[in-house]
Amino acid sequence: MKIERLSQGRNSVLFDSPYGSVLYEKLSNTIHAGRRTELEGLQSKTEGVDYHPIFETETLQGRKSDPLEGLILNVTERCNFSCNYCIYSGSYSNERRNGASTMSFETAKEGIDLFMPRAANPALISFYGGEPLNNMDLIKRVIDYTQEEYPSKQTSFSMTTNFYDVGGCFEDIIGRRINLLVSLDGPREIHDRNRVHQNGNPTWERIMENLFFLERCSPGYLEGHVGASVTCARVEDLERIVKFFMEESPIRVSRIGGIEQKGLKNRTFENPFSSVTSSLSSEFLDYVTRGEMVPDVYRLLFEQQLVLMTMRSKEKIPGMIKLAGTCYPGKRKLFVDTDGKFYMCEKFGRRMPIGDTNGGTSQILIDDAIEEFARIRNNVCTNDCWAQRICSPCIQSAKDVNGGISEEGLKEMCKSCKSNLLVSLGIYSRISQLSEGYLNQINMDQTQLNKPEVKTWI
Repeated sequence: MKIERLSQGRNSVLFDSPYGSVLYEKLSNTIHAGRRTELEGLQSKTEGVDYHPIFETETLQGRKSDPLEGLILNVTERCNFSCNYCIYSGSYSNERRNGASTMSFETAKEGIDLFMPRAANPALISFYGGEPLNNMDLIKRVIDYTQEEYPSKQTSFSMTTNFYDVGGCFEDIIGRRINLLVSLDGPREIHDRNRVHQNGNPTWERIMENLFFLERCSPGYLEGHVGASVTCARVEDLERIVKFFMEESPIRVSRIGGIEQKGLKNRTFENPFSSVTSSLSSEFLDYVTRGEMVPDVYRLLFEQQLVLMTMRSKEKIPGMIKLAGTCYPGKRKLFVDTDGKFYMCEKFGRRMPIGDTNGGTSQILIDDAIEEFARIRNNVCTNDCWAQRICSPCIQSAKDVNGGISEEGLKEMCKSCKSNLLVSLGIYSRISQLSEGYLNQINMDQTQLNKPEVKTWI
């Protein structure tokens, strides 16, 4: 979507989209559409208000006693791929490298025994790497142990995998009903540009063969238990990737994102999601306004931010606002490294541990992380950011290349975040005028994005 005549203030932003002028102002957290001259007058009045709300932590801290939702076991650092953009490839500063470390069953068992008594029902255990298939024996033992020791819990199991060296694991995957998040970047020519084997060979063809073989072994397995994780490295590839998953792929796309920019030593990759292409946003709007079912890939690109906008607080000029977008550390995801140390999630690297399998989670470390993030957001966002009430970064968004979290780490995300918000504001304004029922629908049930089998892959 093309954004023109952009006017950014402390409390508001005004711009022209292909569908008309849009003003967002944070005083009442309202999105206005109308004639440019009228909106300019409203923006002028809005900017005359001295408004500096601060972020409170009490609401988030109130989730302290919530059950745990997901356990992520980093079962191995070994990987058979050498992907150009991998954060563990050595292309990033101060990130671990793929290595030889593997998780023992004793460490995994300790993590499970800490997690399961405090876990929600249903619960989720995920396997991460490296390439988890390199430690399939451990995965089988973990699943069998969990089901034997905790039969009263409905526990699902998922794996993030390149699905290349599957070998004799098909029967184990099907028999244990493991949900798979397969790293597949779209059509052959795009996927093989970056996702190569350690020996330098392309990988797309064999992955596709494995997927089709899995389906022959268990018809319906791909539909019910397999999704794709897509990384788009170039803006010009995005439309072709979307077309592939709509028309050619045997599996649906469950996650789509760009290249991690923080710490990247050689900025040869782009972040295509800092400026979603005009044609894709137009096509998304076409589906909505025609009342047709929106394909999953478009929902993943555009709908999450729309959901947050429909759920935004309408309170006028509150002095305190919630840390929206931030999960309680260790609740939604508890990441266990190969050595048994706990981290907030798999995206955080080895920054800010929050405990280990010997002593459990540390409430002091968790409280410190929440309070530090609130301090960072107050320093970065409170004085002059129009997006303060609709921007929803998590703690991981503030990670610093040199360790921990920092104001500089959060500021690195601001430009792309605001670019995405402008596109979402334009789309939201247009849908509000033409198909408000769609916004009500995604606010109520979020349909495909909230289906249990999709949640298990996230």
